[in-house]
Amino acid sequence: MPRNFDDVLSDDLEFVVRGETFRMAYVRPEVLAEWEDEEDADESAAAAVTRLDKRVLAFMHPDDRDRWTLLRAREEAPVPFVQLREILRWMVETQSNRPTETPSVSAGGRGRTAASSSARSSSREAIPAT
Repeated sequence: MPRNFDDVLSDDLEFVVRGETFRMAYVRPEVLAEWEDEEDADESAAAAVTRLDKRVLAFMHPDDRDRWTLLRAREEAPVPFVQLREILRWMVETQSNRPTETPSVSAGGRGRTAASSSARSSSREAIPAT
């Protein structure tokens, strides 16, 4: 029996924002690749929000795009940045099957810097010049 790679795709593509249910649609891999090649270092905060919105819309099921645009335009009960960012993170992880990794937490403080050996050194002491 041939392996069925359709089993790799998730059927759970619905999400809820501000009480409304939306659906994500799978996109071509080139869409994700294009985003990875973009430079965002000099981008303004407003441009970053616009970019996030465009990316969410690219993943959105076509039947839900108009409702998403209306929801994002609302002044009352807006979609906050944290939700927008998390929606896009979920969409990318679902589309790529690669989790977005967060940096590992490092321990606070300087850490241990003491010598680990108590044995006497075998090197010779320097003899002062006379």
